[in-house]
Amino acid sequence: MRPAARVPDETPPAPLIDALLGADVADATEYHATRVRAPAPVVWEALWQADIGGRVAQALFALRALPAALAGSRDARARLNVRGPRPALTLAGIARGSFVMLGERAGNDVVLGVTGRFWRPSAVVLTTDPQRWGAGPPAGAAQGAWSFTLTPQSPTETLLATETRVRCADAAARRAFRAYWLVVRPFSGLLRRLMLRAVRREAERRVAAER
Repeated sequence: MRPAARVPDETPPAPLIDALLGADVADATEYHATRVRAPAPVVWEALWQADIGGRVAQALFALRALPAALAGSRDARARLNVRGPRPALTLAGIARGSFVMLGERAGNDVVLGVTGRFWRPSAVVLTTDPQRWGAGPPAGAAQGAWSFTLTPQSPTETLLATETRVRCADAAARRAFRAYWLVVRPFSGLLRRLMLRAVRREAERRVAAER
């Protein structure tokens, strides 16, 4: 159980992602937001605990794993061959997987990071940590920073936003990533909107249950 978060001050700090991967150095950015009829502390808890892996989201994840499965990846084939109910997919679980926690300000925002060659059929993900991530992507690779930010709009309403920024190491990685991004960006945007919707639904459900 994560500790309860306090409501941030009226003037929120600059987004944490700006200090980790500024928009001015990113090769790609994507932003989505939704208004949630719940106080920021409730939204913060729902952000970590809501099941964001609904049927459409699961289909999108499976679609992403398909090229790797066709290329012979056992892990990808295992993900596609799951039978029966799938386990809940939460942000807390994602943060324990291929993403690394780059920074967190409880109740305000969190940034996860990943390094790899995402455009390859096997979606190569490189081992990293906050220190190595801060040094920039290795040659031929790219880095992605994925943030969630909460901004109280009133005592009972919160703006929940997610932003993705990608930085490529060199021209070769940039060309490969842009070709990949041209294809996957619509699906990426849909997946993030579904995640926001799941968190909003869970937070508003909790508020209704408390009444």
